[in-house]
Amino acid sequence: MKTAASQLKGWTDKIRYGRAISSAMLFAVICSGCASVPKTHYYTLRTPALPPAPQVKTDFVLQVEPFDAPEMLRDDRIVYYSSPVELNFHDYHRWSSNPAALLSDLAVKYFAETGLFKEVYLYPAPVEADYTLQGRVLDFAQMDYEKSRNGKRGKGRVSLALDLVRTRDNAVVWSTRREDEVAIEKKGMASVVDALNTASQQLLGDAFSGIAGVVGREFAQKQGQSH
Repeated sequence: MKTAASQLKGWTDKIRYGRAISSAMLFAVICSGCASVPKTHYYTLRTPALPPAPQVKTDFVLQVEPFDAPEMLRDDRIVYYSSPVELNFHDYHRWSSNPAALLSDLAVKYFAETGLFKEVYLYPAPVEADYTLQGRVLDFAQMDYEKSRNGKRGKGRVSLALDLVRTRDNAVVWSTRREDEVAIEKKGMASVVDALNTASQQLLGDAFSGIAGVVGREFAQKQGQSH
């Protein structure tokens, strides 16, 4: 009986030891896997520099509808093209929000700071709006395959379709479709983001020029009618 008991105890100890080794090995594998996961980096867009004075100032209210976008641009991962027909995502380099949301928020901030409108809101405005800016983001990506012989590292491409709608009669008073490409100057994702930032700022600056012309004329007509 003592021999059988001692054998049983020996087998029990071996099983416990084996389980302990297996658990330790599993823990080591899990830890090594965790250590190998890259850090996720997040980026945002800068508000463009304001247009030079003098600026047109009106008492109109603008509301900006959240911009529409294709499915791939409703994702916070940065998009890159490895060929004209093949695209992919940077899994560990992401926007703080998806590009459509970033650009519509940026438009609100930019037009509010220009002083062209009395008030600017993200749709729906809490007051009656005179104009509604509608937009669709058509492209917002790194063109990785467009690496040139002069040392450039591809381009950042931003493409926007914008419509300014006069709210009282739902008339489109200004419309544009614009695209801008900016060379990526250096290696690394920070330079990709800089290129996309610059392209976005240039597009909004161009849009401001067109919108200011239309809104300025309509404000002058309104002032003339009031006298």
